[in-house]
Amino acid sequence: MKGKIVVVAQNYAISSALIMQKNDDIMFFTYNHYYHYVITKRGTDLMTQLQIQHFLAVADELSFSKAAEVLFVSQPAVSRNVSQLEKELGVPLFTRTNQGVVLTKAGEEFADFFRKSGKKFKQILEKAKKSADMSKGVLNIGCCEGWDLSGFFPYIKQNVMANMPELEMNLDGYNIDVIIPALEKGDVDIIIAPEVLVKPDEKMSVERITTRGGLLVFSANMPLAKKENLTLADFKKEHFYVTAPATMIEAAVEVNSICAKEGFAPVIENVPSLSAAFMKISSGSGVLFCNDWMIARNNPLFRSIPLDAPRDICLVWMEDNKTPEMDAFIRETIQYFAHNN
Repeated sequence: MKGKIVVVAQNYAISSALIMQKNDDIMFFTYNHYYHYVITKRGTDLMTQLQIQHFLAVADELSFSKAAEVLFVSQPAVSRNVSQLEKELGVPLFTRTNQGVVLTKAGEEFADFFRKSGKKFKQILEKAKKSADMSKGVLNIGCCEGWDLSGFFPYIKQNVMANMPELEMNLDGYNIDVIIPALEKGDVDIIIAPEVLVKPDEKMSVERITTRGGLLVFSANMPLAKKENLTLADFKKEHFYVTAPATMIEAAVEVNSICAKEGFAPVIENVPSLSAAFMKISSGSGVLFCNDWMIARNNPLFRSIPLDAPRDICLVWMEDNKTPEMDAFIRETIQYFAHNN
């Protein structure tokens, strides 16, 4: 131990290891809210956080009396703690003068060191708390707005949380033009989406889980709704709503492709959201392509007919954001659909 002062933090799970080099002596210092052990060739002495706090207050004010006022303690208490700290460190921290006090060279270095280590400790503590919150587990899942996942999601959630009881699982719906950006920005951890929307790259992982049948949704009050044995061609004069801006061509391409098989070119109208499309449809005009997860199929305001337009549905996540919670959800989802497709 000769030539070295080693400061070892006790009584706290998280500590920051800082190193100060002076001449040939190395001090390893781990800062902590409660206390420090200073191990020297003289033995083990106790350096308290209170001593450091009082020392820094005097260093800031360059006055024991002003430091006592700032700390709301008596001046003798401040003087006593600083003296004890000087004794334990084995060096004077202040030079006393008639005008007050000034820091010694060692005092300047220790003041700078304690401030930096305190700041570092706070940073590590904040990081540790954030890590602890993450260990409790939050998994944000996105799907397309208007989907009814009640047939499988509660089952998968129950299975995942059986092994992660502290996990918080959130499910939110997104319009088709924002669901991929939400994933890329980190607003959600994983999404369930039609594969047609996904443009995978090296940062994005895609796992197909199922194929859903297509539906054409229309108003139960429109004249065509009274007709039996409806086909897609019966709606060729209607507006086909696409819940995405015109710049997002994927959805329009799909609609055009399906209608081309029936021998007509659809009139496509872009609307800002699913709710806007349903508002228009419920007023008696227009139709919407979707898959058979769409919750509107159970709404008496609407009718639907099946389409020969299957859609592959997949899980999508960013590879650099993968967590154990995501792994568990992916595994349970794939396993569920492997047995229930």
